[in-house]
Amino acid sequence: MSAENGLLALRANGHGDITATGLRWKYQRSVPQLPTTLLYRNVLYMINDAGVLTTLDPATGTVHKQARLRGVADHYFSSPVAADGKLFFVSLLG
Repeated sequence: MSAENGLLALRANGHGDITATGLRWKYQRSVPQLPTTLLYRNVLYMINDAGVLTTLDPATGTVHKQARLRGVADHYFSSPVAADGKLFFVSLLG
């Protein structure tokens, strides 16, 4: 068996089998296994389990920036949250 891991953006107005027409974009590098993505101020944020943060354009899937969080080498299993113009990422060690 093989599996393909990725983040997919699908059109919301599809009916029936949308396999050929529903996919807007697909991203497959440094995708998290557990934390969910966060859409905040028209930027899509995702952090993978190893602490690599990726920011994407939600309309096109184009990567704005990708880098490992500095000074916090740890595992990330919680989903990011945002408030008051700030992003919060909680690692396994807190």
